[in-house]
Amino acid sequence: MKKTLLTTLIALCTLVTSAQFSVMTTINQPEEGEKWGSEALTENLAIGYQLNEKIMVGVKSAGDDYNMYGRYNVTSDIYISVESSTEMALDSLDYGLGYSIKVMDKLYLEPSYIVRKEEGKFMLGVAYKL
Repeated sequence: MKKTLLTTLIALCTLVTSAQFSVMTTINQPEEGEKWGSEALTENLAIGYQLNEKIMVGVKSAGDDYNMYGRYNVTSDIYISVESSTEMALDSLDYGLGYSIKVMDKLYLEPSYIVRKEEGKFMLGVAYKL
């Protein structure tokens, strides 16, 4: 039992030290009559784990619930994204195409086009790679 626990701990430490984590959010325009506030940035906060150069998986806040998302990098700048609620229902599947623009060393602006429930929407996101 001790060997299994120790092996698991070493594997997790190795995984975390070699990992590429990202923190992302989408900038949401406030409703009519409301002012810009921190809610515009923190409403869709996400944490992602880069599995390799092409694939990222993560968790994204969606109000009081969380969504699972995945991202496939077509090139170093262009990506395809998929997001679903934790119930994994196909009717709640969102998909889209985005572009990463490097602003500073690890800070990116990410304009994207997302299709939600048969309606497309342009969005602007911010990502920071840890």
